[in-house]
Amino acid sequence: PMVNGVVGVRYRISRRLELEIEHRMAFSNDDLLDGQRYEETGTLTRDFDTYHHTTIGLHLRLGKGEESLWWTNPMASIYSDVKDSKDIVKRFTDDMDNDGIPDLYDKEPDTPEGMPVDVQGRTLDSDRDGFPDNIDAEPFTPRDCDVDSKGLALDSDSDGVPDCYDKEPGSNPGALVDAKGITINLSDVPTQVSGDGMGNPCVLPIVYFDLNKDVIKPDFYPELYYIAQLMKSNSSLKIQAIGYADNRADPDYNMGLSQRRVENAVNFIIETYGIDPGRFDIQYKGEDEAQIPGLPDNYNQTLEALHLANRRVEFECVN
Repeated sequence: PMVNGVVGVRYRISRRLELEIEHRMAFSNDDLLDGQRYEETGTLTRDFDTYHHTTIGLHLRLGKGEESLWWTNPMASIYSDVKDSKDIVKRFTDDMDNDGIPDLYDKEPDTPEGMPVDVQGRTLDSDRDGFPDNIDAEPFTPRDCDVDSKGLALDSDSDGVPDCYDKEPGSNPGALVDAKGITINLSDVPTQVSGDGMGNPCVLPIVYFDLNKDVIKPDFYPELYYIAQLMKSNSSLKIQAIGYADNRADPDYNMGLSQRRVENAVNFIIETYGIDPGRFDIQYKGEDEAQIPGLPDNYNQTLEALHLANRRVEFECVN
């Protein structure tokens, strides 16, 4: 009988080339394989013969195909897929700045804690005046208006109309002005009769709504801003807000729709500019008192602009 033992190492130089070193040992129960019998004296030899054989070689793979399975762990691809999956899940869930937007989608990954952000993780600045909403004293300043250190639109003559819209920037203190900041000639303005019978000149903008919608469109933020500034500059002024709807849908639904519209418009002024709710008188009239009566109740693109005039919230001054 003969027993063989082998030890070796193979080094992968490239996908096709490998270096190998190997040593083999053969253990036999024979004393004559080396041609010399074991003796007690004289020639030095063992009573059984062992052979050693060392090789150094290069392995070169020929032909096309994938890498040799010699170097492939059958679980390697599974481990790799699991690691990739964990990395993807980590990217979907990690939120370094705790703003609620995963780092994978966060365009501003180092937002200071507590700052409101948009859907891309950027600090929210609704009016883009350089002041984040949470520290902006006036988060809905009309676009392109210069602001002070608190984010308030500059109003040099304190007439309630920001300088960027004011066509008469030097109005006299306390003068009643229109939405463009131009002084109103009281003799030319119709009056809203109040409960005490006194005439109260007041010209206020109207807010219009899309079909079957009660959301305030950003296009009308300047109108609501003007009303708020007018109320701030006239502390005793009270406003009556009236909601309307066009004649599409049934009257009960339109009554509720006009109620939501006027409440949303008034709440926008109250919450955004800090106006006392007690200074508003809210009314809603549904499809009654249309600006343009007699329109057909079916959808007609050519008449849509006329229907728009009926979907509105009007503001009037009262004492």
